[in-house]
Amino acid sequence: SLSSSDYTAITPLIEGLQKKYENKNLAISLPSLRMNTHSVDVAVNISGGKRTGFTFAPEAGSQKMRDVINKGVTEEQIIETAEAAVKAGWDNLKFYFMIGLPFETDEDVMAIYELVKKVTYLCRRIRKRVNITASVSNFVPKPHTPYQWHEQMNVEEAQRKQHMLRDAFRGMKGATLRMHPPKKSYLEGFLSRGDELTGKLIELAFVKGAKLDDYRDNFEVWQEAMADLGITEERYLGARDLEAPLPWDIVDIGVSKEFLIRELKKSEEQALTVDCREECAGCGMKKHIKECGSLTLDKK
Repeated sequence: SLSSSDYTAITPLIEGLQKKYENKNLAISLPSLRMNTHSVDVAVNISGGKRTGFTFAPEAGSQKMRDVINKGVTEEQIIETAEAAVKAGWDNLKFYFMIGLPFETDEDVMAIYELVKKVTYLCRRIRKRVNITASVSNFVPKPHTPYQWHEQMNVEEAQRKQHMLRDAFRGMKGATLRMHPPKKSYLEGFLSRGDELTGKLIELAFVKGAKLDDYRDNFEVWQEAMADLGITEERYLGARDLEAPLPWDIVDIGVSKEFLIRELKKSEEQALTVDCREECAGCGMKKHIKECGSLTLDKK
């Protein structure tokens, strides 16, 4: 689960597992956690005294962009959670960010540096040996999301934004910057928003020599396969018309296209959508699960 700490019974679940399997060498681990002190409490229960790394996913540096993607977390919550983790014994904190998000500006990109700088300064006041790792990936719009119509930034734009961050982080003490390769994200975009030619692309790239090797060894092979098939960057990575049929429309995931369009417009307006456990957002899932829309966090 990408948001394990959202499960309201996570604490008794962990405690129950630890008690039942305490002599069975059971290790429990979680991916990135929500930015709140409850997540720190959950991590403390899981760690059993061991403090390795603590991973958070603010996703964006500026409040504007966190609202755009409906993250629903403030800078104060991010700082509060990081400080709580350090006070609980963690020296290594990892933060996941994305660049290339819809409606992003250069100022939003640089906000990643500003946020990490602030968190690093405050956490190292608590304990000097704390290190913050900022892991920055390149956003790839995916099917069945509000951004399935949005264009993906190209390799050159990704490299430009990464250079901005590298220059900003250079010489910064207590913080490490790691960034996802733009060419890898570029290929991911072709594979994730593809159409009836995607299978042929994968097969042709294989025939031309792309196996299970790293993208750095076969990027040109993929480009050559794309050229042979007439696959263009604009067709796969460019913006798409809201009214145009999409290759993956044949797959019904329960969430309606109308809902995704509403969410896209709310994203542009930086308007948050309430957690559906508190208030039904009308996503369309109710036609598959009749109870959906009436399930809330508190039944009282």
